[in-house]
Amino acid sequence: MAFLMTPENMTALNGVSPSRPQTAIQALKKLACFDRLETECLTKIGRISSVLGYMAGDTVLASGQFDGTQLYGIASGSARLVKPAARAGDFDVTELEGGELVGLAEFLVYQDVMSSPLSLTALTDADVVIIDSVPFRELMDEDPELKDCMLRFAAAQWLQTTAVRWTDTGPDRRIYQHLLSLVQRDGDRYIISEMPRHAALAELCGTTDRDAAAAVAVLIDSEIARREYPGLVIEDISAFRAVCF
Repeated sequence: MAFLMTPENMTALNGVSPSRPQTAIQALKKLACFDRLETECLTKIGRISSVLGYMAGDTVLASGQFDGTQLYGIASGSARLVKPAARAGDFDVTELEGGELVGLAEFLVYQDVMSSPLSLTALTDADVVIIDSVPFRELMDEDPELKDCMLRFAAAQWLQTTAVRWTDTGPDRRIYQHLLSLVQRDGDRYIISEMPRHAALAELCGTTDRDAAAAVAVLIDSEIARREYPGLVIEDISAFRAVCF
């Protein structure tokens, strides 16, 4: 169930009554792609944006609903994004944390309205800022700084996505999923307090010692994780979750 963040229900929630643009600006500031923009630019984007609150398990976007007319930013909470993979019949599943923007690549590549079978589901209670694409494109055309910011952010995302070519073989996926089940929160960090030996990991995941060692090495070489004996520190929890599913 989604609910619109309006001045009225914000008052009921916390005793303040911000205007709609202020509420949108607060949400926009939490998106990584906008964190370097000046307040004047954020104010303009805020005027073409709205903020919706979703409860855990709510559908933000059903498959096929995304048509390029809006962008969806996860201002708080987390959500699961499912979209078609390069190989026909497969899907990529990514858990998005607060700060992510959905639909940016499609927005930058396609000028016309297009439909995509991606879906987005709230994993926790989440605030989603929705930006109207047509006026946003006009703002980018008028503001070189905004256009440069968006293109640089999209390029950085692409580089991060393609930096490591992950294997689709089953054993690797099982190893990563088992390691994910061992991850614990330690203050601001995500850790595995004690790594299982490669032989034990291989036995649990139905693979070989060599494959287990190689899978862990890939995590470290790609800087998704680093060793901190006797355990492992997860440096990029979003990337780690992405390779698990």
